[in-house]
Amino acid sequence: MEEIKFKNCEACGGTGQIGGKKCPTCFGHASFYFTNNNFLYWDRAIGYAHIFVREFKQVINIIINTV
Repeated sequence: MEEIKFKNCEACGGTGQIGGKKCPTCFGHASFYFTNNNFLYWDRAIGYAHIFVREFKQVINIIINTV
């Protein structure tokens, strides 16, 4: 099985924008993987703050739904 390696868009230099508009090559996603006419991209930021907020929301939902 082929390993998926995301790459930065060469047209916009990995910024997702050209001239203040969405890059037409990567559709503004900056990093992507393309194979067999499939365009894959990751559209969420990953960091400790994002993970904490997601986990906190899940705990709050569990508390609300069990009461």
